[in-house]
Formats: sequence, C-alpha cells, structure tokens
Amino acid sequence: MRNVGAIAGVALAAIVVVGAVVFMERTRDVSGGADGEGETLAKITAAAPAPPVAAAPPAPRYQIGGAAAQQAIAPDLAPPAAAARPAPAPTAPAVATAAPFQPLVEGETPWGRPGQANAPLRVVELEIRELHDGRILFDVAGIPATANETLRIVVRNSGEFPHSIVVAAPDETARYIDETKRNPAYWQDQPNWLFLPPGGTGEIVWQFTRSGQFEFSALAEGDRKAGLFGRIAVR
Repeated sequence: MRNVGAIAGVALAAIVVVGAVVFMERTRDVSGGADGEGETLAKITAAAPAPPVAAAPPAPRYQIGGAAAQQAIAPDLAPPAAAARPAPAPTAPAVATAAPFQPLVEGETPWGRPGQANAPLRVVELEIRELHDGRILFDVAGIPATANETLRIVVRNSGEFPHSIVVAAPDETARYIDETKRNPAYWQDQPNWLFLPPGGTGEIVWQFTRSGQFEFSALAEGDRKAGLFGRIAVR
C-alpha cells in the first residue's frame, strides 16, 4: 500500500513538471509571436507612403480694398488701373481779323502811297535799253530804300518801242499784267503807272510806307520776259 502511494506521488510530480514545461513553451511562443508580429507591423508601417498633406486653399485673386491696397498685396494679381483720359488740347485764342485796308488818298496801297513832289525826296534815274540780242533791260537792276522814304523815279525810254512801267509788290505784278491784257487803258492816270513812248521820259513819285521787297516792271508780258524789271528793297 505504501508503494502504491509512492508511485502515485511520483506520477503526480511528473505530471506537474510536464505541465510546467508545456506552459513555459507556450508562453515563449506567444511572446516570440508577439515580437515577430510587432517587428512585421513596424516594417509595414515604415514602408507605407505617408498620407498626402492637404493643400492650402488658393488665395483669393483680388483682395478687398482700394486699388492701392490690392496692388500692394498682390501686384501681379491686382486688377489693372483705369487708363487716364488725355487732357483736352488747349484751344488757340481767336485771331482778330484785320480791318480791311482803307486808302487815305487816291492810289494808296497797303505798302505805299503817291508821294508829294514838294516833300523831301530822293531822285533815282533809270534808262530803258533795247539790246540787239532781243533783251530789254533797265540800266539799274535794283534800288535800295528805307520805310517812309519818298522816291522820285525818273525813267527815260531809249528804245524804238513804247513801254509801260509800274511800281508794285511782286505778287501784284502778275495781276496788273493780266488786267492790262484785258483793258490796255486800265492803268492810265494811276500814280504808280507810267507810259513811255520811244525817246520819252516820265517819273513816278512814290512813298514806301513799310519795309519789304517791291519792283519796277514792264506791264507788257513780252517786255517783262525780255528782262524789263528791277527790284526795290525797302528796309
């Protein structure tokens, strides 16, 4: 009976030892499995891509405020400033219209008037020459004068043909020639006109009331083309 009890005790002890060993093995497996699972989870976590970071919402294209504030905040996005309107061109003042010329004496023009024979004056002598080559010339090509000076222009016709002479402004000479074509007697008795027969002598007394360029010229178009004219420079 005593032997049976000893055997039973030994068997019970063996069972306890075996159970303890099995328990320890299972505990190690569980721990090792947990460690392995933790390591695997760490590797998966490291390999997984990071979740995308949400982008910041875009800034408003225009900021609230005046044009200066918008330009200061976002100069490349601020709305363009309104184009300045050009200033109106200055208006030129109205030019007063000159009063029409009113002659004080018969034969007066805007540039001169008939001179008084008894007034102080200067005598200028001219001669008309008809040359063999067809030219007709004055022996003097030009006369100098001063404003308000009175000239007595004495002309002698040394040619074989009659000639008519006028003292005028250059832009008037062509008109006077045209008038003479239509009416040969147009210049008779005019103070700045002179008719000279062959060998004849006459004079024009004239006061130049302003400076400028004037001329003494033949009234016949053919005579003028032949060279019968000269200049009067009034300074």
